Amino acid sequence: MEKTSRKDGGKYEECKTAVPLRFTEHDRMLPKKLLSVCIEYGEVELGKLVKAAGGRWNREKKVWELAHSDVAALGLLDRVVYR
Repeated sequence: MEKTSRKDGGKYEECKTAVPLRFTEHDRMLPKKLLSVCIEYGEVELGKLVKAAGGRWNREKKVWELAHSDVAALGLLDRVVYR
């Protein structure tokens, strides 16, 4: 990973990905808001996508929990459950 300076004196950290991303130390410290996402029993492929994105199954609520940014990236905002 390569670190480069910003105009305000902070540092960017660059990661090698398909799309260039830049993170600051502040970005890494922000808490991720978890959302509950409803995925039906037979939707195996969708469940695999959520799991690959870092989602975790909540046995008590029977929903997948995933960071807001990942839910938006997967296009699952219409499946968010507010209980």
